[in-house]
Formats: sequence, C-alpha cells, structure tokens
Amino acid sequence: MTGRANAATLVSAYYGGVNSNRSIDEYFAHGVALLMCDVPKVIYADAEMYARIEPYANALTVIRLVRKQDIYLFEHRDEITDFCPRSTSPLKDTVEFMFVMCNKTETVRSAIELNPFGSTQFIWVDFGIRHVFAPHDDFQRSIERMASRSCDRVRIGSIWPCVGPTGPTGPTGPTGPTGPTGPTGPTGPVRDIEFYRHVAWYFAGGVFGGEATALSDFAECTKGECIAAITTMHTITWEVNVWYLVHQMRPGLLAPYACDHTSALVDLY
Repeated sequence: MTGRANAATLVSAYYGGVNSNRSIDEYFAHGVALLMCDVPKVIYADAEMYARIEPYANALTVIRLVRKQDIYLFEHRDEITDFCPRSTSPLKDTVEFMFVMCNKTETVRSAIELNPFGSTQFIWVDFGIRHVFAPHDDFQRSIERMASRSCDRVRIGSIWPCVGPTGPTGPTGPTGPTGPTGPTGPTGPVRDIEFYRHVAWYFAGGVFGGEATALSDFAECTKGECIAAITTMHTITWEVNVWYLVHQMRPGLLAPYACDHTSALVDLY
C-alpha cells in the first residue's frame, strides 16, 4: 500500500473511558474531520471506539484495534501512590489519561514499525485536534499541507520558550510552584515532585513529527523518563512535562517551533 508521494503518515489514537470531562460524541465529531483528510494515516482505537472509527478505513486510512491495558504504563499502575496533579480540570487529568498521553510516542513508534504507506516521515496528531481551529478555518487544507513537510529531527510545537539567557519567567513561563525558577532559570532536568504536579507548557502536546529514527529515539527517551517518574517519585505526569525533561537531556533531538493552542499548532509545523 502506498500513500501520496512524499507525504508523511499521520498517526493518532482514541481510547474510551480514560476521563469524563468531554462527551464521546463531541470529541468524535472533531475526530471525523481528521479521518476525512486526504493524507496517509494510521489510527489506533480500543474496542469502545473501534466500532465508530472502523467505517472510515480506506486506501489512505488504516485503523488498528488495540487494548488500553497493553500500554506499558498500565503495568506500573500500582506503583503510583503520589498522584496529586494541581489541575484545573480534574475530570480530565486522571492517571489513565496521563498514561494515554505519555503513550503518544510509543504509538508513533508502532506506526513506524507498521509503515503501511512506506513513509520516511511520521506526524502525531491528536485525534480531536480540530477543536483548536476556528469554525471558518480550512482544517483539511492545513492538515494536508502539514503532511507535505519534513524534518530530520523531531519537530514539535512550543508555547513557553525552551531556552533563553535567563530561562522562562513571567507570563510565558512557570513561576513559583508551577515550575523551575531562579536567577538563571532551569539549568538541567527538574525532577522534584512539584514539577510533576503542575502542567508545563514548554510544548503544546497535540502535534509532533519528523524522521523515523529521531521519533523512535524520542519514544525511548520518553519511556525512560516516565518509568523514572514512577520509580523515583511514584507518580506520572503530563506528556508535555516529560518531553521537557527529554529536551533538557537531549537538546539536539527536538526542533521546537513557536505556536499556541490554535491552528498555529498545525499551520506552523
């Protein structure tokens, strides 16, 4: 099976029952917009969601049935004894939600191994990414244009500045208990419990992609940081926090681009 010439394969996943902040129907409606895009894509879904998504399978859309419980982090569920996120949306930010979010990189690694379209580039896109677009935006065109781009590292949207002479401070970065502070900002990986309890928007989370080897490396680094969080802090956190730690350890691996939680996340990829 081959996709459009030189197009990246989009990768996404949809698991049911991980939180209760949004109705399934509402989120699925956003996902349909992604399913309708004319680009190669591999979509993973558990049994609860598979029946809804499978009818959209076609020459450019591979649907894979997976089990939520097979995510490697579920093996460590009983080791998480200090999960206390300072969340503004506690119905969303559950342990299982964090597991699914932190598994994005593993899902991309699975798609790379499957590679039904013979791609060299892969892009993770949140299944409901349409919700960050305005109603009048041309979502399909934005997605298709993004799929035509390439990067030899891991291209990833960044909201807070990741680097700077004084580190992130003020309205664009963490202050006080929400993240690392100090006269020179962060100088290395931050692994105190408060870092894991507050979401750190250095990275946007909904889109990242690039060359297969770099993405596989990113997946391995993310997995290592997740296991470290569980074994040393007995907690798990948002994937974007984990990715910041990866970026601190491997600054050449990621290629951040400035964006926000709007269509810029896709359009500026």
